[in-house]
Amino acid sequence: MSYKSKVLGGVKPDPWAKRLWHNFWLYRVGQFTTGNLKKMAEASTNSGGVQPVVSDIQPYVIHTFKEELEAGVVMVVRQNSHHVHNIEELKRGSVMVGHTDPQIFHWFKQLGSVPPRGLMSGDIRKLTGQQFDDVWWNSVVKHPIIHDQAKKMWEDDEGVGEAERAAMKKKEEQRDMQRMAKMTGTDWRAKHELRERSPTPEDDAEAPLYIMKAEDFALYRVVPDTLYYADATGAMNKVRSRFPTDRDPLVRVVPRFIRLANLNRPKTMASLNINYNMKFSNCFAYSADKHGMYFMATQEDVNSGGKEIWNEYFLEYGKGMEITTETDLEWWFRNMTRLGQAETGTMSNEMEEADPADVNFKTGQQ
Repeated sequence: MSYKSKVLGGVKPDPWAKRLWHNFWLYRVGQFTTGNLKKMAEASTNSGGVQPVVSDIQPYVIHTFKEELEAGVVMVVRQNSHHVHNIEELKRGSVMVGHTDPQIFHWFKQLGSVPPRGLMSGDIRKLTGQQFDDVWWNSVVKHPIIHDQAKKMWEDDEGVGEAERAAMKKKEEQRDMQRMAKMTGTDWRAKHELRERSPTPEDDAEAPLYIMKAEDFALYRVVPDTLYYADATGAMNKVRSRFPTDRDPLVRVVPRFIRLANLNRPKTMASLNINYNMKFSNCFAYSADKHGMYFMATQEDVNSGGKEIWNEYFLEYGKGMEITTETDLEWWFRNMTRLGQAETGTMSNEMEEADPADVNFKTGQQ
């Protein structure tokens, strides 16, 4: 696998920053690791039952701080977590993000590697006062995991009466009807132009229906001093950019289209063969952004007795093309799987084959 980058103005660009921060935007949870100085000292003298390091999966948000005008990663941790006590002793930690799809993880494991992942380590700062309120109400309460937990706690609360349950159910139905209104109408072309399952900025601005008590959580900002991006070969590449790049407009829908690409691997492989003028024998998609999709693909090497050689390939949506909405990506993907060639399968509404009614894009079934 090889990557080329130009040097402009005598300063070498940071080629891995975009892919590292794309991973952080894409995944909503990460492996949070903290240590305890006191337990580390105990572990050095007595190894029985002492756990100086705690590492588990925790949700996080990327929040833009008003006073700094820069975004940062904030971990959301329950007050009864061991991380809270560890950070009091040692105000440092690390976060690793990567694929949680078991199928993709299995494929990479068969190649003797793991899916690309991002690693951040640095100082941990506890947020309090106005900073805590700003992050909690503008970012944390909208996190899907936090919202689901709040909904479950509310539904399990024995103190909630039937009238309150009915009122909340009515609110949910009203919000669903407002969003489903984008899909109404008899003209399917107009319907699909308006449809946007990926939440719009207006949807993101909506207040969540269920909210958890803020006092049950602690918020910790990770101030990175070390950043690495592990590529598809497992090589660790140092990243210099300390602040997140802009969020890709497709981060909410990338997992669904990766699954669709892997469900249609024969058609996807045909498109790769045409674009690279090669004869691949197997492939799978593992990431995507507004410029294209990332694949691992192999072709049999006649000089190695049929041994498979896997490399990473990038399939552009089109020369200089950017796709920024879910609807446009559905059109591109639909034509690629129909024709096996992304360049000729453009987002044309005039094509007979491009009838989205043939496929349930939620499940990928035809």
